[in-house]
Amino acid sequence: MRAPAIQPALRPPNHGDAVMDNPHMLALPRPGHQLLACLLLTAACTACMAAYWPGLAGTFLFDDYPNLSALRHDGGVHDARDVARYVFTNDSGVLGRPVSMLSFLINDNGWPSDAASFKYTNVLIHVLCGVLVFALARALAQLCGGGTTRAPYVGALCAGLWLLHPLHVSTVLYVVQRMTQLASLFTLAGLLCYLAGRRWIVRNPFVGGALVVASMVPFGLLATLSKESGILICAFVLVIEATLNRGVPRNRLHKAFLVSFAAAPLVLLLGYIAWTWPATLRTYELRDFSLAERLLTEPRILADYLRLILAYRPWGTGLLHDDFPVSTGLTNPISTVICLALFGAALAGALIGRRRFPVLAFAVLWFLAGHALESTVLPLELYFEHRNYLPMFGPLFAVAWHGVAAASAASDKWVGGSLAAVLVAVLGLMVASLGSTARTWGDPNVLFPVWEVENPTSVRAKRVAATYFNAANDPGTSLLLLREVAELAPDNYGARIQALDIACTHGLPLPWTVSDLTTNPSRWAISDGTSTSLDRLSEHVLNGDCESISLDQLSAQFTAIEQAGNAATNPGRLSRILFLHADVYKAQGDLDGTMRSLEHTWDLLPTTSIALSIVSVLHSAGLNEPAAVWMDRARQADARRPMLAPSRLEEINAYARRIGLPAP
Repeated sequence: MRAPAIQPALRPPNHGDAVMDNPHMLALPRPGHQLLACLLLTAACTACMAAYWPGLAGTFLFDDYPNLSALRHDGGVHDARDVARYVFTNDSGVLGRPVSMLSFLINDNGWPSDAASFKYTNVLIHVLCGVLVFALARALAQLCGGGTTRAPYVGALCAGLWLLHPLHVSTVLYVVQRMTQLASLFTLAGLLCYLAGRRWIVRNPFVGGALVVASMVPFGLLATLSKESGILICAFVLVIEATLNRGVPRNRLHKAFLVSFAAAPLVLLLGYIAWTWPATLRTYELRDFSLAERLLTEPRILADYLRLILAYRPWGTGLLHDDFPVSTGLTNPISTVICLALFGAALAGALIGRRRFPVLAFAVLWFLAGHALESTVLPLELYFEHRNYLPMFGPLFAVAWHGVAAASAASDKWVGGSLAAVLVAVLGLMVASLGSTARTWGDPNVLFPVWEVENPTSVRAKRVAATYFNAANDPGTSLLLLREVAELAPDNYGARIQALDIACTHGLPLPWTVSDLTTNPSRWAISDGTSTSLDRLSEHVLNGDCESISLDQLSAQFTAIEQAGNAATNPGRLSRILFLHADVYKAQGDLDGTMRSLEHTWDLLPTTSIALSIVSVLHSAGLNEPAAVWMDRARQADARRPMLAPSRLEEINAYARRIGLPAP
């Protein structure tokens, strides 16, 4: 069946057919162009694998630990029940990101583990995403009038730029960012399915309708269950329709799809954000910036993202940006108002000029849509390069389109060849930069000190470097770095506890006295790493490895941070600190203190595990009657578990029978 003759209407008047009629274009049959483009893609994928290979020797980092350490629960993941527990009872985002959590079982079912296997899988996913980028860019280029001659080269160049971009190192070699990768993978697959259905929907409504629905179910759903930003596939569909697909007729079935599967989920998302808005505002109390400051700062960050995307940095490791200056007003710094004006003008220009300049409009709208969730009102950290993993596709597609257009439309074959050589040289420089950065990531002995040098005002970089130097038996440098953290962040309690732990375990003078840390506790803040530092210090004190701090002094430090200025608005981290404090009270033989901490933990986090911990304490003290009450609370908490989480009722009842408590 012949397709309706609608493609010519989509072609820009000055570009589409000129390429195919250009006498200086490679004299290949159409299958030859496709084959050459596929060979170029293969070369890019091979170069990508080779460049990333040294990075596989790296270690786990930051959020890898809380997300993967659950693999060690009850000895690892061995059966379907363990899988359900691991996948559906984690705290990775609002939806739990079950698809991503499930994917980690590809590499191991226990913890601790080998980071190389996880990183290798991430690289493979990246290459697969690159193949889908090639297919999507080629399909979109055909919508722009690239035909079967230009479109394959646009796809190959776009895929090469995307695959080899050094900005992706902090996504691909950071194990937990597989969540971002999988969300992007399913989004790309869904968009390809949508475009295929879009072509069929007029000729065969059943086939076309099935394909466009499949773009959202299962692909859109899988993207969202990999990471919540996967819902932006709906926004990407609308961007394509508003720019590159603008001239294609829409029948009633297609309009219904756009309303039901593209617009409606975004409306529901806005409704959810509005419904949870009070909690969102409370979360800002945990941040070093307000909502207004975030909205003022993000345009500057987006501009910096674009600089990194289009200028290609020759160095840098790209993970730590907690020292990015916050905008406190429209003119403080002056770049705030400039970036706001530039992005406002770019958005207005894209909307107004999307018919005349569809590719540029697509690039602008795609980039902004890709950042609509993580770079606007939600109280996330300000700056992370992994947020560009899929959004950078828009700008790179525009570069590839116009680069191929310039090379193929040149009136002189030497000019066209020179332009092609420049594009190849750019890819070569990117490979060199990517390989250099990956090698840095592959050697922790280089990575952590480099982070501290590259980010001299980053609290996180200095604390990571302090941990490294301590492990390298250089506690003096560690303590020096942690003193610098104290100057940069006067309310950072975790860094001070980390310093006490290092000094104490090495027999060095304490950099701060316990009274320094326990007076006026409201000046402190619970932040990233506070509970981890307290956990390590507690372990060393309880094991007798830290003789200069007594149990009473350790308990006083816990009490101080429990009264921190942001403790009331930080229930998750506070509950972890309270739970650790209970262990200290237990070591002191203080039953009242132990119960006080555990009951407070229960108030903040009423889970089955907390209830069973309280049962254990009460039973050990011979208090079986109140233990039976808490056993019932454990059963009630199990009944409130997440819908897909496995029940622990059999475990609860078996434990009750083992310690002589009533069990059904």
